[in-house]
Amino acid sequence: MPVPPCIRSTGRLSATSRTRIVLALRVSLAVLALGAIAFLQGCNQDPKSPSSRTPGASASAPQGIEFLSDAQAAMTLARAQRRLVMVDLYTDWCVWCKKLDSDVYTDPAVEKEVARGFVPLKLNPEKQKEGADLAAKHAVQGYPCILFLDSSGKLVSRLDGFVPAEQFVKVLKDARKAALEAGRGA
Repeated sequence: MPVPPCIRSTGRLSATSRTRIVLALRVSLAVLALGAIAFLQGCNQDPKSPSSRTPGASASAPQGIEFLSDAQAAMTLARAQRRLVMVDLYTDWCVWCKKLDSDVYTDPAVEKEVARGFVPLKLNPEKQKEGADLAAKHAVQGYPCILFLDSSGKLVSRLDGFVPAEQFVKVLKDARKAALEAGRGA
């Protein structure tokens, strides 16, 4: 086997060759590190869920429920339609919040039940004052947290954490029933 030109007759690498190899290794490690970071960031995002939600704009789960992001508009609509407000308090980093978006809010049975008696509202307490105020008022300790409010803003019921679509439908029905029994709409 022929000896590569970078190896002298002594069997050692020249200084220039060592420098090039070290530089190539450093560049390779940097590229590998950047790739790993990009991969890990991609693992934390659900490609089906909206990646950016801006206050004041309408945010929606894929092919699912159309959420408002303005609490006043949601309350006004709830009063006009005699419905409950379903407030989804979420954060951008919350994996279970994204699972709600991709698995629950796209379920036809959930969509149907929400359409029957709720004004859906999505607020990020880390980015929206309205969300932070609601989270503080109702002592929210974790995300997702779904608050069911009557049109005056009084708590009817709540759901802390994630539940699959079948259970979520039951939670929605129970919230509507509780509101009706209390004479508060829906």
